[in-house]
Amino acid sequence: MNASVTISGRTALLSFVLVLSVLLGLSAPASAQTRAGDFELGFAVGGLRFDDQVTDEDEVYSVLRGGYSLTDAVALELQAGGATSILDTTLTTLFVNGVFQLRPAATVSPYLLVGVGGAHLEQGGFLGSEEIDESGLAYQAALGARFALGGSRRMAARLEVGTIFEDTLEDSNQHLFLTGGLIWRLGGN
Repeated sequence: MNASVTISGRTALLSFVLVLSVLLGLSAPASAQTRAGDFELGFAVGGLRFDDQVTDEDEVYSVLRGGYSLTDAVALELQAGGATSILDTTLTTLFVNGVFQLRPAATVSPYLLVGVGGAHLEQGGFLGSEEIDESGLAYQAALGARFALGGSRRMAARLEVGTIFEDTLEDSNQHLFLTGGLIWRLGGN
C-alpha cells in the first residue's frame, strides 16, 4: 500500500513563515518599541469576510509584512496577503501601507493603518458559473494595536481589524478582516 502526503502551497507558505518567524525571534536583535530608522518583519493570520457580491464565505486571511520606521510614530510597510475559499475564490493583495502609531513608546500602542495597492481575484467555474480572473486597484484602512511581549521586548503581537476596498468584477468590493500576528524590530540596540 502506497500512502502519499500532499501539502498545499498555502500550508507550505504558512509553515515557512512560522519557522522563519521563530528563527528571527531567536536570532535577531529586536524590540517591540519602534524608533526612526528601524526595520520590521512580521506575519499575521486571521479571518476575511468576502463581499457578498464575490462569495458568502468567511476564510482564513494570511499576511506577510516588512516595514521601515520613518519616525518613532510613522512607518511605511509592504504587505502581501491572501485568502482562498472552499469554492475556489482567491483574493491576493499587495499594499504599501502608512502606519501611524498613537503612542509609539507605550507597552500597548494603538495605530491607524492606511494602504494602497492592488488586488487579484480569481473564481473557478463552480457548478457552471463563469470563471473570473481579474486584477484592480485596492485600498485598505485598519485600526490596530501593538502589544510588547516579554521583559526583553524582543517582539510585539499585533491585532488589527479593517476593510479592503478593491475594484474587480466591474464593481467595488469591500472585504472585512481581523488578523493577529507577530512582528519583530530588526537591528538597533
